[in-house]
Amino acid sequence: MIPTRRILGLRFFNGDVDEAVAFMHRHGGYVVAPSGTCFTRLREDEPYRGAILSADLAIADSGLHAAEDIHF
Repeated sequence: MIPTRRILGLRFFNGDVDEAVAFMHRHGGYVVAPSGTCFTRLREDEPYRGAILSADLAIADSGLHAAEDIHF
């Protein structure tokens, strides 16, 4: 199980770049880095939400990972 942190309802990877790269190298898969503006789209666009939620690894694109257990 990879370390994650829930931010705005999504589970984001909670580790450093080397750990993220190592995880993807070992397991492969689909990586997303949703920006702050994506959260409105998550509410309104079901196919987009499904794609983001089905990612194998989600990484924050900014300092958003400083927040903890915030829900919209």
